[in-house]
Amino acid sequence: MSKKDIDRITIFEFFFKIIGGCILFIFCTGAFKASKLSSLIVALTFIFNEYLIIYFKKKIEKRRKERLDNQFAILKLLNKWLYTPEELFKTEYISFSKLDCYSTCPKKFELTYLQKIKPQHISRNLIRGKLLHKLLEVYTKKNLNQFPECLKEKNVLNNIFTFYNLAINEIYTELLPNINLDLYKIFTEDELTVLLSNFIKLNQNRNIYFLFRAYDPFMTQKDSELLLTKPEYNIKVEINDYIFIGFVDRVDFYKNKCVLIDYKTGKPIYTSQLTFYTYLLKYSSDHFFKKNFYSEFQYLKTGEYRRDREQINDYFESHLWATIKRIVSSTEFLPNKSWKCKFCGVRNFCPTSKKQ
Repeated sequence: MSKKDIDRITIFEFFFKIIGGCILFIFCTGAFKASKLSSLIVALTFIFNEYLIIYFKKKIEKRRKERLDNQFAILKLLNKWLYTPEELFKTEYISFSKLDCYSTCPKKFELTYLQKIKPQHISRNLIRGKLLHKLLEVYTKKNLNQFPECLKEKNVLNNIFTFYNLAINEIYTELLPNINLDLYKIFTEDELTVLLSNFIKLNQNRNIYFLFRAYDPFMTQKDSELLLTKPEYNIKVEINDYIFIGFVDRVDFYKNKCVLIDYKTGKPIYTSQLTFYTYLLKYSSDHFFKKNFYSEFQYLKTGEYRRDREQINDYFESHLWATIKRIVSSTEFLPNKSWKCKFCGVRNFCPTSKKQ
């Protein structure tokens, strides 16, 4: 609400309360003899004043919303938006990648999601990450009943590579026509072997009794028995009329807890991605998620990991909704120029790009 609208409401409140005060003063000073009728008039006057204040507040709020809708309609024409931010979140969904894209560069968010401009190129690291995620997804699904015991086999690395062509074809179909198939030829088995070897090392001898006992001193060996593994688990929940979607690389279910696992192929950098997914799972109807949540980032490039017990606090929730509100009410998306610009797939459409 603008300052002008607030001032207008304040004037209305002041005006009607003065009237009510004057009437009350007249009756209290004995200008009229007190009676049941006069008392009723005073009461009705104050009720009517409050009603008028509420009425004008709603009327001003309605006009403000109409002005905002008209403003967004004009912006859609001027900026070639296919969606307004509000329409985007309500007709599609809110995901961590969309919110992270806005935090990284509001202009990239506008070009990618509001104007729906497809990336002109995709970085090699992004392709490698997608390829590895797809390879691990296919392998885990094929060995779901034996996972993670299957990782202790002697030829486990060769077994994973047997799904290489299948993963390649699925990724190629997903990313067409934004990439060239020749890009895949530069990914040698030696390069992927390092990442896959670290994946095997981090998962073949998993025992959460030792991994997470620091967070749960009452944990027993029986609690650490793996009940179920779900690779590429998709979350879809509705919160406050918005659809939220999350994609978790893997979820391991135990007796009274579940572990959200995310594979990272780049440098060990912490994000709030798994905290965001945990927040969504709190609203899930799946009975499996009425448990304690733990998160684990597996950094396959270095063989490192980061484990935490996830607890949603008021700060995270308020920050999340403040970000969503800021995006929905934004009428201008400014570029955030940084070293990441050279890897941006829509940089040719950005006003800060040298290529106009």
